Amino acid sequence: MSENSGEKRKRGRPRLDPKRQEEMRKRITDQASKLFKSEGYGAVSMRRLGKELGVTPMTLYTYFPSKLSILSKLWNEILDEVFEKITPELKSQSGARAKLETLSSAYVSYWLENRENYHLVFMSSGLSREDVESFMTESNTSNKFEIFFQLVAEIWREDPTGEMIKLKTDQLLCALHGIMHCIITIPGYGWSDTDKLIASSVAAVLPIPE
Repeated sequence: MSENSGEKRKRGRPRLDPKRQEEMRKRITDQASKLFKSEGYGAVSMRRLGKELGVTPMTLYTYFPSKLSILSKLWNEILDEVFEKITPELKSQSGARAKLETLSSAYVSYWLENRENYHLVFMSSGLSREDVESFMTESNTSNKFEIFFQLVAEIWREDPTGEMIKLKTDQLLCALHGIMHCIITIPGYGWSDTDKLIASSVAAVLPIPE
C-alpha cells in the first residue's frame, strides 16, 4: 500500500474540534452527576459511566484523566453556581456586618434548598483524604470563599490575609457547615430556628462592643 510522501496512515477516530470536545465533556459530566447523585460516587465505575453514554471507558479517559477529575469538575461547577447565586444579594445591603449576615444566610439556604448538591460535594463516598486535599490545592476552591474573609476583615479593620482573620473566618465557615450538616443529616431532631443559628454564628466572630 503506497503512502504519499512517506506520510504515516492516521489511525483511530479523527480529533474532534474544540466545540464538539466541550459538548462531549458536558455530556460526560451531566451523566456522571446523575449517577453520582443517585447511586453514590464510590459505586459508579468508569465502565458503568461509559455504558450509560454508549462509549468505551477508554473514550472517557480521552476527556478526563480519572473519575476523580470528573467529580472535581462537578464540584467546581456547583461551587461556582453557589456564589453566582448568592453574591448578588449583597448589593441590597450596606455595611460589612449586614453583608456578612446576608452572605452567610444565603450560603446556608443554597445548600438546604439543593441537598443533592450538598451530598455530592460534602458527602461523596469512596474518596480518600488525599483526593479531597488534591482538589483543594489544585483548584481555585479557596478563592471562591474570599468574600467571607474580606467581609470579616472589613468588620475587624484588619488585613484579610492575617492570622486572626483566618481564624475568625474559618470559625464562621465551620459553624455554617455544621448547621447545614446537622439539619440535612439529622432532620428528625428539633433544631433551633435556622436564621437564629446563622445569626448567632456570625455574632460569635464579630468584635465585642466596648
